[in-house]
Amino acid sequence: MRSKRYTNIVDTSIKQRTFINVDEGAELSPDIVGSNTEAKQYAKFCQGALGYRLIFCTQYTTAQAVPMQVKMNIVARLSFVAAAQISSRVILDDVGAEELPSIPGRAIYKVEKNRIVQVPYINDSFMFKLLEGLQHVIINTK
Repeated sequence: MRSKRYTNIVDTSIKQRTFINVDEGAELSPDIVGSNTEAKQYAKFCQGALGYRLIFCTQYTTAQAVPMQVKMNIVARLSFVAAAQISSRVILDDVGAEELPSIPGRAIYKVEKNRIVQVPYINDSFMFKLLEGLQHVIINTK
């Protein structure tokens, strides 16, 4: 994509989309991975991938955990209850998540504006049942 000077996959003839789900996205932050130069190299590489849809999840909501390179490319945001206004601002660029009621699945979804939504709770046994037989498309780094 870079060699053809594409900045957006919708400007290409590529129709298939690849989604990358990152749990504990703070692990992709070069500022957090510590002094391990190999880990920093991989973290920077992952941030620069073009043509992929990134689902970036973190419980560590600090400016270092959500690198600016990732944050600037976020199309939609979803925040569950946040511990403080600063956490809400990191995820949503706005306050509000810190005031959500403590109801499992209650969240703020933001594209162009904040919307309070209710999402279903999926426990581990249900998730593993849904993913059964899909091991060929799942990359688990642990």
